[in-house]
Amino acid sequence: MRGQTLAVLGCIADLQRALVETAERYPDVIMPGYTHLQRAQPILFALTLLALFLHARTRLLTLGRLAHADIMPLGAGALAGTTFPIDRESVAEELHRRRLTRTASMPSATATTSWNSSAASILMVHLSRLSEEIILWCSREFSFIELDDAHCTGSSMMPQKKNPDVSGTRARQDGTRHRPPHGDAHDRQGVAARLQQGSAGRQGEACSTPLTR
Repeated sequence: MRGQTLAVLGCIADLQRALVETAERYPDVIMPGYTHLQRAQPILFALTLLALFLHARTRLLTLGRLAHADIMPLGAGALAGTTFPIDRESVAEELHRRRLTRTASMPSATATTSWNSSAASILMVHLSRLSEEIILWCSREFSFIELDDAHCTGSSMMPQKKNPDVSGTRARQDGTRHRPPHGDAHDRQGVAARLQQGSAGRQGEACSTPLTR
């Protein structure tokens, strides 16, 4: 998970650079700001981009803290550690982990995973919102922007169309990938409870407690 989080951090940094570069390229472009698809206030185009920059920065800071939480859980066991003569310190050093878990707290300590899922889910919501705005802005009804052909596809039946498919794909992904973080938390609570029951009960017997959905 740490490696994937670091990869996401790199993507967020690339997004932030692109947002700042575009905002600097069009610093004086004025456009209407909308609420409920009704014109509300005049705003700068750069304002919309820099607002997303700040949202991404919040997620960057959250994920950055998680990526550097170098905690080594091996040896925590299901409840109170292990009696096997393992060398946790040498394993932590080999895996480049700076700290060891306190064994008694490990089975139900799912906060790090929950924070990671929450930050990623919120980031996807922000990206989906920007993608949907791009789709509107480049439509004939709005005609605020024109996307490069590299971000669009055409239509063999309707050649006049220039479809913002990259933004459309990103906007649709929010519905298929975004899941409320509390749902994941419930799953992990169920797993932790099953681990606790398994360690205290009969070994090898399947636990009948279903995962909470």
